[in-house]
Amino acid sequence: MALAVRHSPGGIDPAALAAAALGITATLWLFYPGWMSVDSAVQYQQALTGRYEDVHPPLLAWLWRQADRLWPGPAGLFVTLTATWWLALASISTRLAPGWRGALAALAIGLMPPVLLVAAHLWKDVALSAALLAATAATLGRRLGGGRAWIGVAVVLLSAAVAFRHNAWPAALPLVAWLAGPRVSTERWGAARAFAALGLAAALALVPGAVHRALDAAPRDAWSAVALWDLGAVSIATGHMLIPPEVRDPDLAVADLEAGYVEWANPPMFASNQIRLGFFAPYSDADQRAVFGAWLAMLREHPRAYLAHRARVTRHLLLGPPAEAPRELVYVADRILPPEATVTPGSMDRPRDRAIVRAAEALRGTPLFAGATWLLLALLAFATAWRARATEPGRAAIALSASSWAYAAPLAIATGSAEFRYLHWSVIAALLATLAAFTARRAASRDNPGP
Repeated sequence: MALAVRHSPGGIDPAALAAAALGITATLWLFYPGWMSVDSAVQYQQALTGRYEDVHPPLLAWLWRQADRLWPGPAGLFVTLTATWWLALASISTRLAPGWRGALAALAIGLMPPVLLVAAHLWKDVALSAALLAATAATLGRRLGGGRAWIGVAVVLLSAAVAFRHNAWPAALPLVAWLAGPRVSTERWGAARAFAALGLAAALALVPGAVHRALDAAPRDAWSAVALWDLGAVSIATGHMLIPPEVRDPDLAVADLEAGYVEWANPPMFASNQIRLGFFAPYSDADQRAVFGAWLAMLREHPRAYLAHRARVTRHLLLGPPAEAPRELVYVADRILPPEATVTPGSMDRPRDRAIVRAAEALRGTPLFAGATWLLLALLAFATAWRARATEPGRAAIALSASSWAYAAPLAIATGSAEFRYLHWSVIAALLATLAAFTARRAASRDNPGP
């Protein structure tokens, strides 16, 4: 999806290609043919059958279906995603820091445990990161002197990104502003640029629905899991059952909710199957009205209990889940295949697999896997780049920092679990923003030397 080229139109940067080749080789050697969780198996099942649902945005399942025709099993998609994000990452890094310095930066970013461990999985989060990285590379291609074709490439890749995850649109907005914005300090935004940026942002918001219709994806009420978890948590806090009777067993009690509730993820509360989720069967209009109405009433009547629940979830996203939380909130060292699969999952007991899991267990409770670490880094990169915002690396740092925050912030109210993979793009964007910020400050210092 992304090409590694020099700042000038002079051809392929060998340092970028070398970094990408090393990164791809290392990732495939460590994780081939990719790790798969239950979510991965569900999407692979849809890829095999060609029948899609919109609980998981269906674009990834469709892409997997195309890859499976050429390379059956998880391997084809895994190689595609791995190659895309490494090529894009190397391209961005060597454009921001030309030559081997940029290549080493790409390897340092891509091989960092919180980046690489998530990228081991066949998850829509990884597809999103790959698409946003490739869109960033295309945007840099345009802004560093490339032709208008780069704009079209960037728009296509941003469209893919917002179709890979329900909550991806905010992450794309700072990149849209950067793509549409002035390229030299003497230019101004003006009405035409602002209109183009707003138009593109609005068009991107429509892309997921268009993709769902094009793939005839069956509608499911994915939002119900978050709303019902909120209602369950506030029911426990207040001692009153707030989950509407339309979607629960008549004998479900608050004590039953409390027995299954944990602060960091919603699946345990639904494990008894006493609450009907829209994931598995579509809600009727009456069901939707009942759940949404109960959720709105809860916000009006019990705002403190709701905010306390959401604060706990956000704390686990920012500081990492507690030690007693399952490792699956960070990684899933498995290859779960659907019954329709005709390939074997492959061993997960190789010496390197065991070594990876030992290292992951040692690291998953550290600040490396705490969202606050990376959001603070993005904030520092933004502040560092602000005085050098007239430079292209400065603009890149500001856009990437803003994208990191824009993607993470809505999780405070929209997530049903404190899974680290939800922050994968925020981590990568923060690291690239840091590289861009320091490049911008170096450039500014050269242009404006002190007395």
